[in-house]
Amino acid sequence: MKTRMLGGSVSITVASITGSRRSFVTPAQKSSAYNFLGNVVASTPREKKVCRSHGAFHAHCRRNTRAPALFSSSTCEPTTLLQIPGVDVRAKVLLEQNGMSNLRDLQTPQAYIHRFDSNKERLSRYLQEEVGISQYADDMVEYVDNSCVSEANRSFDQVTLCIEGNISSGKSTFLTEVFISPSNRRKVASVSVALEPVDKWQFVVNFNKQSSGRVSHNMLSEFYNNPSRYAYTFQHFVFMTRLLQAKEPRTNDLSMRIVERSVFSDKMIFVEAAHEGGWMSDLELSIFESWFSPTVKAFPELVPDGFIYLRTSPETCMQRMQGRARGEETGVSLHYLKTLHEKHETWLHPRKSGSKQSSPSFVDALGASIIYIRDARVPAIENTPVLVLDFDSDSDTRYSELEKDRLWSIVETFASEVREQKQSQSRQ
Repeated sequence: MKTRMLGGSVSITVASITGSRRSFVTPAQKSSAYNFLGNVVASTPREKKVCRSHGAFHAHCRRNTRAPALFSSSTCEPTTLLQIPGVDVRAKVLLEQNGMSNLRDLQTPQAYIHRFDSNKERLSRYLQEEVGISQYADDMVEYVDNSCVSEANRSFDQVTLCIEGNISSGKSTFLTEVFISPSNRRKVASVSVALEPVDKWQFVVNFNKQSSGRVSHNMLSEFYNNPSRYAYTFQHFVFMTRLLQAKEPRTNDLSMRIVERSVFSDKMIFVEAAHEGGWMSDLELSIFESWFSPTVKAFPELVPDGFIYLRTSPETCMQRMQGRARGEETGVSLHYLKTLHEKHETWLHPRKSGSKQSSPSFVDALGASIIYIRDARVPAIENTPVLVLDFDSDSDTRYSELEKDRLWSIVETFASEVREQKQSQSRQ
């Protein structure tokens, strides 16, 4: 490997690194050269030329089992924006101004596939016209396209399921006892669970303490105490907390991700109920509708691969709600629970002919049914499968290991079917 000092900068003979003089370059020297290049900031024309050669280094890294420190050892992914082919200081600033602090919004298969339809020309045009990167956009697009191949394979193996159901239908108990319980740790080692962020609704930091003296606000309590005033505010805040939850870092190595409720039940159940009940005006509903679909389209991680509907009668929900005695829910009426139940049934368990499409083998083996959503109101989830579970009986999931095993087996089988559909669609 040859290096020369030129006016305070360093010039590297790239050929000596990539192997044309293999007999004279030790592994330690080669690794050192990669690490050095990782610190090069592509700002001058000479340095941009070295940066454009970065693609060769990335290809070399993929061919070797021992990756240099410039890339992570498992995925050969650059650790900073400046180490991505085509990204110089100016491009880094432009990307960060557009909300891409580490390019994950472009690298993830969800964004690349759903937002740009896996179309390199569309992504390149976006970088040039929307972000303002005129040079080396094609280099960046090529990297994104290549990185999505291996990433997509892992992503399509992971299934995201959302648990839906009425207030006090048993969602938290179901998730806690079946998937979080220490006794089932061996089974759930490859499953992540995201409970509903109720604590964030109950504790909203007050940034105007001087006027009120309050440390925080309880948004959930404010909604139940004065729904006409806070229905829209509450639903808007709930959506944002779910979005932030969906954007939290996650690993694709897990086979299943289960989330308590979704932004779709917010819209289809609670927002509609609030509007029909006179708590949300026509204007507020129109505002909600105006940003809901575009936001879901911009953040495809909000769209699950399937739903699990815990079908529970309003009367049973009322008994369970009174049993858990959550302070904010003391004023919830049976009439309101019946309204929410009917909306769940219309959306996730419709009675109209042709809506129900079950897998016979699945029904015979586990006594459950799969329904495919046929609802044009939200195109993003049309034809999404729904596992319907009768959760009206007082099954003692807190103590019955047999019941936990039964529920686990049902969900695992459903997830396998969803995964097969997902992988099949990705090959089309």
